[in-house]
This record gives sequence, C-alpha cells and structure tokens, in this order.
Amino acid sequence: MKKSDIEVDAQERQMLELLARGQSSREIAAHMGYREGTMRVYLHELYRKLGVANKTNAVIWWIERQSGPKTVVLEGPEAGEGPGELAVRRGLAAMLGAHAMFVGGHSRVWEASRRLKGEKADAGAEARRRASRVLWEALLAGDFALAKRMVDDGRADLLQGDSPADGVALCAMLAMGGYTGRAQRLIAQVSRRRRAGSSVSPKEFVFLQLLLEAMEKPADEALAGLHHLAGDASVAVPLRHLAFVGLHHAYLARGDRERAAAVATALWCEAEAQRQALAAMGERPLPKEAALPPPPKGGREQVRAALEKLKAARVAA
Repeated sequence: MKKSDIEVDAQERQMLELLARGQSSREIAAHMGYREGTMRVYLHELYRKLGVANKTNAVIWWIERQSGPKTVVLEGPEAGEGPGELAVRRGLAAMLGAHAMFVGGHSRVWEASRRLKGEKADAGAEARRRASRVLWEALLAGDFALAKRMVDDGRADLLQGDSPADGVALCAMLAMGGYTGRAQRLIAQVSRRRRAGSSVSPKEFVFLQLLLEAMEKPADEALAGLHHLAGDASVAVPLRHLAFVGLHHAYLARGDRERAAAVATALWCEAEAQRQALAAMGERPLPKEAALPPPPKGGREQVRAALEKLKAARVAA
C-alpha cells in the first residue's frame, strides 16, 4: 500500500493535527483525555501505521496529505543545544548516532572481549547477538511497540528463555511504552523463572519492579532506586544502561525535561567511555579519518556530462 493510500480515523487525524501544531505527547494526552503513557503507545502505533520513524516524519506525511497551505511549527534546536537536549527533542537514538553500538547488551565491547578471549561464536550465538541488537536499537529509538508485537506473537517467551538479559530489556520496553498489563505479566513470568533457577539476576528483577513503578506512580522512591542502579559500578553494564534509558523516559513521562536531558547526557558519556575502553583494547570501530571512495569507471566523463546538462539548464532558464 502506498503511503498516500493510508486512511486515518478521526482520532488519528486529531493526533496528527496536534503534532503538526508542535505539541508534545504530554500536551496531546491532556488535550485528548488520556494518560501520557497511553498516548505514547497510540502515537507509536500511528507512526507504524504510516510507515514513519518519528514525530517529524509523521508531521511531514500529514502536511503532504493536505490540499491547502498549513502553518506548522516544528521544534528546532535552541542555540548551544547539547546531547541531552537533542535526546529530549529527537530521541536517544538520534543523540547517540553511531555511539549506539557501545550501549546495551551484546555491544561492540562485548564482541571485542569475546575475540580477545579467543571465543568463537556459533550460528546460534550469532543469531542471539543480532536479535539482541535489534531489540536495543528499537529501545533507543523508542519503538516500544516492537516489544508488544513480540509478546503478542510469542517471541517474548522464546527470547526470555534464550537470553534472560534481553528478556529484561524487552520487559522494560513494555513498561516504558505504557503496555502496563503486558509488562506486569512478563515480570510475573520472570519471578516464576527465578524461583525455578532462571539466570535473571536479583538486580535485574528489582530493576523491572522499580521501572514499572517509576512509569506508573508519581512517588520518587522508584526513581531513587533507578538512580542507584545507574550509578552502581558493580552492576552489569547492560543493566546500568537500561537504568539510564528507564530514568530518561520516566522523567519525560513526568514532563521533567531538564532531568531527562541530564540523564541522556550521562548515557552519551557512558557510550563514549565504552568507546575509549575499546581503544584501550586496541579496537577502533570508529575511523579517525576517511576518504571518499574512487568514482566508478567512467566517473569523470559522467561528471563532465552532468556539468554540461547543468550549464544548458541555466542557459535555458
């Protein structure tokens, strides 16, 4: 189906109109009478339906759909915008960029450690690594609806069994996305499996409970617990990074953009620290410099022909 053929209902139309006015998910939720977590879920489902990645692209889709001229206010960067402010405005994935490869489970540091230990990944381990990175990329991009789809089609149970740490990340996505019922059921499964000898650690289990409470309740005790996990050097790195992401979204849900930005900045510094750790191990996944590739055969002739066309077009104009 072409994007131009997608039909939106009255509620989706109202959401798009409010987005086009530059309103945040919190403001849209208040306008439409929903909780902000529920509103974020509806917005992510709308983005998926339209086949777009974020708010900006959804607004562009809506503008192009309209026949008459529209005045649209988009949220641009303020002067001197830092990484944290960029994360609040555009999301963690936009802030981290290529540094996202250093965040979360099965990151580039994990890959380098395995190579230095002489461990070779079989096909199953490589498949789990890829699945883990898909999950983390969706988490950083705010695509929490992926977690819902995985739960609904049964992949969540499989993932949790194969890789408990990724099961924790998936459950965290449900909590951040406002899928409270599904998150509670998955946490209950985690609890049962812990009693049966699952490898989910006590700290991971506590994290899930704290995150769900922080996203659902106004009390500050759960936030304090997440802060402790994020700052505890004895906590495994993927779980610490999950705590950073959870804190960021919990503050966004409360409308505390300043603290959300500060947490995002701390996560960026975490990613940079991981990059530096790789450099100390002799690994340099990010190039210090790069040159353009050579043109294809006949490239100079093609450039000359293109310039001649441009010259002819200027003369004709």
